Amino acid sequence: TSSWTSMFPDLGNSRVNVLKGAEAAVKYGAKGLLMTEWGDFGHIQFDFAMQHGLIYAGALSWNLEGNRDFSLTCDYADRTLYKCRKGSVSDIVLKGADLYDTHYFWMYHRDFTNNHDPKRDGSFCYDHYLKVKLGMADIIGVVKALELSSDDGELPKEELIASAELYTVMTEFMLLRLEYAENGAIEDFDSKLEKFLSEYERVKAEVKRLWNERNKEFDNDCMFRLMQKGI
Repeated sequence: TSSWTSMFPDLGNSRVNVLKGAEAAVKYGAKGLLMTEWGDFGHIQFDFAMQHGLIYAGALSWNLEGNRDFSLTCDYADRTLYKCRKGSVSDIVLKGADLYDTHYFWMYHRDFTNNHDPKRDGSFCYDHYLKVKLGMADIIGVVKALELSSDDGELPKEELIASAELYTVMTEFMLLRLEYAENGAIEDFDSKLEKFLSEYERVKAEVKRLWNERNKEFDNDCMFRLMQKGI
């Protein structure tokens, strides 16, 4: 499902892998297709992060030629799983997936002294985090306007918002680190830190609350420990 080390799945990677796997299965006469959902570094992604990958794998396993078009998976998810009356959960998940580069996860526990980002370019890194921050604000607004008849009620909307809020906190954290790395200090440090920690605690509590709604009790806050280490 390519949702590891992220809250929004890497659907570009997932759907290519699944399609190639299904094509190979048909070509070589496999008896089935194994689809996996990974949860590295604490597995804090919510239910929605795996759904499109699972639906696509199931559809291709049943009818490869008839279900190649990933938009059919998106339509199915919106119509049958989330029962969207207004808006599209699939569009939101795709936007979140496009915004965040999972390679940046590693930066949460790296020293900025010599390596500002995966491409060794601090300005690119700053642009990425700023883009994610602004994009997540847009996502939150769109999610609030969603109308669903899902069997889970408003829970999918709450999970989407919490995921976007967590990314926002993560990007704020990285922007502060980059400011320090660039200038050797953070302007208005005390007020920025107080604001950041307040939002950090709020989002952390919300993520844990929502996780416990349908999963085993949240007892592995790996992402939050990484941020605490950086703080």
